[in-house]
Amino acid sequence: MKSVPPKPIEKVPIVEKEKEVVVKREIPVSEPPKEAVEEKEAIRPKLRYRVTSGVLYIFGTKFKKGNTFVAYPEQIPDPFKSNVICVSDPELQEEAKRIDKVLSPNPPEYEVVEALAKDWYNVVNRATKKAINDKTLRLADAERLRDALNA
Repeated sequence: MKSVPPKPIEKVPIVEKEKEVVVKREIPVSEPPKEAVEEKEAIRPKLRYRVTSGVLYIFGTKFKKGNTFVAYPEQIPDPFKSNVICVSDPELQEEAKRIDKVLSPNPPEYEVVEALAKDWYNVVNRATKKAINDKTLRLADAERLRDALNA
């Protein structure tokens, strides 16, 4: 049997389509830069959890009793926390808690704001911007109340 020489390959020029250039304006966002968030997630370890009872719907997946999954503690919805247990090493659990405290200190929730009357103050919730005290307070009393609430 004779071997047949292969046919030469034809070189065909590739025609590129013209790309449309769109200039986008960047809008400032109050969220932290994406790189900082990704760096935090890269440092902090995820923990392994096992479903102890019932069915857990999380991350678009259904986990039944006995199934395990990997997640950060805050990703588990509060109603389901009683249905899961952490099966990661205790050392890893402690490290995750320690890193979480170091990387994300909670900002104070309450602040002292001067009221309309001179030398009188209110203690205000930062999220709702509403005063939590019934009557306006002197500065020392307002600071004492704020420190007790933020502790």
